[in-house]
Amino acid sequence: MSSPRHLLRRRIVVLAAAVAIGGALASPLIDSAVASHAERKIATAFQEATGTPQEPDVTVHGFPVLKQVARGRFDRVDIAAQGIPADSRRPLPISRLDVAMDGVTASADARAARARAASATAYVSYKDLSRTLGLDVGPATAPGRVQGSLLLPFGETVTVTATVKIGHGNAIAFENVKITGVSLPAGMRETLAGAFEHPVPLRNLPAGLHLTSLTTGQQGLEARFDGQNVAFQPSGEGA
Repeated sequence: MSSPRHLLRRRIVVLAAAVAIGGALASPLIDSAVASHAERKIATAFQEATGTPQEPDVTVHGFPVLKQVARGRFDRVDIAAQGIPADSRRPLPISRLDVAMDGVTASADARAARARAASATAYVSYKDLSRTLGLDVGPATAPGRVQGSLLLPFGETVTVTATVKIGHGNAIAFENVKITGVSLPAGMRETLAGAFEHPVPLRNLPAGLHLTSLTTGQQGLEARFDGQNVAFQPSGEGA
């Protein structure tokens, strides 16, 4: 019985023969069909691995794609995904994740993929960060800092600011926490500062990506990642 990899090779040979028979005019059409098929397979694998409810946009670059399929490696694949869910004690979903992968190989059943190198940008909204921290969080005046506010029962507002930094294990951490506003009991001050005490991990990212920078914007945080030998596969399967 033929293995999935042998069957895949047979299909490639058939497609290559079709290109040869169809001539120069037909080959771009066939190549486009091959690219679309590969993009759908990679999108499905990425969706299963990350748990995003919406199928991501996938673009396979380079021509001919058929030649890349035949050698078992894509030169460049870009993925744009929405709504990467969280999976942690302090859940923080990723609003959008853009991934650029070089030297991509896929498993024989197209359920997993691995890249020689990859870079990614993740966007985290202040709305989701506020829900996670339990404070109304937005950008602070100083770059690289966020600001949380809490309205007290007697109408006064307390403001908490903190600097964002890279935490261990692809997490968003905070330092230099400052509380301004009315005088508060020590216990309440500790509670407010405690909202920023523990790092918030970013989950369900392709394995092998490492957080390299964090910046604050008007709508949320931008996290940049880089990595070598980056992979994604369904949960529970080996890399």
